[in-house]
Amino acid sequence: MSSAARYAVFSFMVVGLAVLIALFSGSEDRRHGLLLAVAVALPVQLIAFAVLQRSWGERSRFLVAWLGGILLRLVALGGLGLWVIRRDLPEPGWSLLGLVGLFFVLHLLEPIALRRVEDPR
Repeated sequence: MSSAARYAVFSFMVVGLAVLIALFSGSEDRRHGLLLAVAVALPVQLIAFAVLQRSWGERSRFLVAWLGGILLRLVALGGLGLWVIRRDLPEPGWSLLGLVGLFFVLHLLEPIALRRVEDPR
């Protein structure tokens, strides 16, 4: 399995767990906030990982791609924060904390997905 496929599987598992948590959370505001975080986190992470994977062989490009992915996540977090606050949602913390949590977990999964699978022979 390629590293992109592995990362996509890992990401969908984590996001699926987040969706389950959102569905069984208490209030409508929490559910909406967590689902909004999922909707932002998944595409941002998949884009950041695709760029990171393309630069895997070269150190300088890899570092630039890694830092660019971090910047992309910060811009997404800031954009979501501004959007949630301007929309005057009752509990914006659920969206922001959900997004930060998903970014953290999915960012930690990147090295696992990039690791080469050893040939069993």
